[in-house]
Amino acid sequence: MRYTMNLSFDVNTNKVNRFLPQTATGKTWTDSWVNRAFDKDDDSYYIYTNNQLNYTKNFYNVHDLTTAVNFMTNEYIGNFYDLETSNSASSLLQDPSLANKYREGGMGFNSGPGGDEIWV
Repeated sequence: MRYTMNLSFDVNTNKVNRFLPQTATGKTWTDSWVNRAFDKDDDSYYIYTNNQLNYTKNFYNVHDLTTAVNFMTNEYIGNFYDLETSNSASSLLQDPSLANKYREGGMGFNSGPGGDEIWV
């Protein structure tokens, strides 16, 4: 009888920072799309296992019996945190955690299970 186990881990970390200055938009400083800041941290962890049990038996030196059982598992754990704001007082203030004028729908702090969100 023989037992074999393979275990592997895959750890991914993604950090995204984006900033859209007023000069790039051509809009007035009061518009909600100027000095728009975005910060995201996304972590994901994958765990893979492969368990194999093999059994070989010879009967009367004439017959061979071979059996195999294979059991595989995959697990995913992930989370993300993001913060988006706009209309900071200056293009030099690019951190979204600073006090900014607008925090409208879709903006602000979000968190949850890992995702594949992309901000353009």
